[in-house]
Amino acid sequence: METPKLVSLTCESLARGQLPLDPADCELAFTASIGTDGVRGDNFQFVVVTPSALAKSQYTGWCKDYLLVQDFSWGQVENYVANLLASVRGESWTDVAEQLHQFMDWEFYNYRESP
Repeated sequence: METPKLVSLTCESLARGQLPLDPADCELAFTASIGTDGVRGDNFQFVVVTPSALAKSQYTGWCKDYLLVQDFSWGQVENYVANLLASVRGESWTDVAEQLHQFMDWEFYNYRESP
């Protein structure tokens, strides 16, 4: 049975521990490197967004790959990722990654090796 482990969590626009100008009104792109050994992993991307930032965007439609939070904090994002990882198990890494892909964009989703 495979269990996912977080290798790293990065934000495109913030250094670790840094906060946006308004933590209650922000949209931030994240990459979580996740694997089974805690040393290397595949990249999973998602966007952390607050309700006020989402309302300003006037976006309507599906919200896969988005984590909605009232106020941004690194600890909160880490907790959401940790809780998600704790809820996922699979017979293989592909099983695990496909489950995670329901919430985050997996870099190898639909990957096919060239013949």
